[in-house]
Amino acid sequence: MGKRVYWTEKDVDFLKENYNKLSISKLAEHLGMNELQISRKANRLKLLKDKSQYNIRIWDEEETKILIDNYSELSVKELMKMLPDDLTEHQIRNKVTKLGLKKEKKWSDESVNFLIDNHKTETIDELMKAEELKGFSREAVSSKMSKLGISAKRQSNWSKEEDDILHQYYTIKTNNEMKKLLPQYSVSQIKNRAYRLGLKKDNLIVYKALSGNGYTTKWNDEELKLIIEHYNKIPVSEIQKNYLPDRTIDAIKKKANGLGINKIRNDRHQWVLYDVEENENENGKDKLSVTFFYRKEEIEC
Repeated sequence: MGKRVYWTEKDVDFLKENYNKLSISKLAEHLGMNELQISRKANRLKLLKDKSQYNIRIWDEEETKILIDNYSELSVKELMKMLPDDLTEHQIRNKVTKLGLKKEKKWSDESVNFLIDNHKTETIDELMKAEELKGFSREAVSSKMSKLGISAKRQSNWSKEEDDILHQYYTIKTNNEMKKLLPQYSVSQIKNRAYRLGLKKDNLIVYKALSGNGYTTKWNDEELKLIIEHYNKIPVSEIQKNYLPDRTIDAIKKKANGLGINKIRNDRHQWVLYDVEENENENGKDKLSVTFFYRKEEIEC
């Protein structure tokens, strides 16, 4: 079947008049188009199929609630007695699938009494480990407690020993290092607990963490001067070790590149600092900016 390039006014009128009378395939056959073209044009024209012709049953909120509340404990035959007569078994099963409902183990008096007796002293995770609740999902247990009007004990707070670890190490270790000391908690939980305890990290620790993630703090004038003086004289590793221990080797290389200093390989030249100029701040503040001037000179043998 050949593809149609455009729609005539007659085609559009036919589609509007027959969209709810003929199937998509029949419309496509009549108009000499494919089904995708028909569907797209109908969508652009905002044409909708009359759902009544497909015998689609629209569920109201009350019917849906009855199904959700009782599906885990009743059979479909029993549910049909609770729902309107016009709902078929097939329609109920389709609705169950759409809602994602699953059959749960039936609650025994023993299981219910266990929840009532232990919900105040055990967390939901602790309750789920009990033999009396074996076979129930976490959602089923939570739902049952909600129906009973009870709730489990909240997850345990931080212990004194854990708080002591935070007080001792949080200000001097990175978050990843703290995670190794407190593996049972996430980094977010550790940070939130430290905030509540009023703990703040030392600036050097913050810088250490940032450097490890590829970030750098602002370079000061002394650091720039050290790079200019030593970059072409000694290995970068030596610059990092002896002069810039708080900077990574990659950071030093990138800064040197940004300053226009490249490592000299075959030619015997080096960059030499020959002047430093202080500039007044344009905003009128007390701080001064410094400009370094350097030039390339031949290395004497």
